[in-house]
Amino acid sequence: MSDQWLRSANLAIPSISVVVCVYNDWDSLAECLESLEHQKQAPSFEVIIVDDGSKDPIPAFVTSRNWNFPYKIIRQEHGGVAVARNTGIRGSHGSLIFFTDCDCIVDKSCLHNVFQCSSKYPRSTCFQCLLVGDRSNLVGAAEHLHLSSIQQYRRSAAGEILYLDTAGAAIRRSRINTSGQVFNPLALRAEDTYLLADLIKNGELPRHVCSATVLHNVRLSVRAYLWKAIRIGYLGGRVFRAIDRMQVCVRISLAERLIMVAKMFWQNLFDVRLLAALVLLILRQSLVQLGSILYRAFHWDSGTDNFKSGLFQGREQPCGR
Repeated sequence: MSDQWLRSANLAIPSISVVVCVYNDWDSLAECLESLEHQKQAPSFEVIIVDDGSKDPIPAFVTSRNWNFPYKIIRQEHGGVAVARNTGIRGSHGSLIFFTDCDCIVDKSCLHNVFQCSSKYPRSTCFQCLLVGDRSNLVGAAEHLHLSSIQQYRRSAAGEILYLDTAGAAIRRSRINTSGQVFNPLALRAEDTYLLADLIKNGELPRHVCSATVLHNVRLSVRAYLWKAIRIGYLGGRVFRAIDRMQVCVRISLAERLIMVAKMFWQNLFDVRLLAALVLLILRQSLVQLGSILYRAFHWDSGTDNFKSGLFQGREQPCGR
């Protein structure tokens, strides 16, 4: 860490630590912080902002504004989102660590409802918020279809979900091992999916908190959205190879995807805008798969990545060998 700022009106240990990682996305961060400032009935919380080596300096709206919550800014050399989130964990103090992205807007009752759920289910380690997209534009509508279909299809009757996206999720500090490295630094993408596999391997699933909503406010052009899909598939290939070696199933099969697409098509048959979003989503998912295929083609002989669990206090279990 090169620089660190702390602005706090209350030095008491908070109930929740909100970790937000930034990499050249300062404009998006403004709305994210404002949504945190407007939380209702939330327990005490702090905000840990991790600057993952941004080219631009920290803008004045972050450091000069008197936010109604204590916050800390930690700057580090660019290491990727997994490294940045681990840095945020080590710099936090809350009993519940809440992750969101700088391009996300947290609903007013989100932190309150997540904390209530964690109290109601003390045996649960991880909590997944309800993620939605901004349906006012084509890319946002495609993202909304993607998020809503996965959460609907992969949620169990018991309230658990075979899905984890740290755009809006929380983990108990008591279940993190002494290294504080929850996310493997080798994972440049899909670090939360590997964490999901780790949970499954240990007989757990995240609990889905449908009353805690996080809006993933994607601000990309169609071209940038599709290019990012290839990059996600390619960079996530390393993680999925490690998950395959764990013999844990986290992916949706082709048959399941076809069923989901058919349902979405039928539900949106008479909505031209959502049908266009569905076409964009299908193209996006196809490009993610293409990126994954490209990774395997270029890295067919690499099978020695050492991924380790960052959960479960007192255990250092190597996985994925």
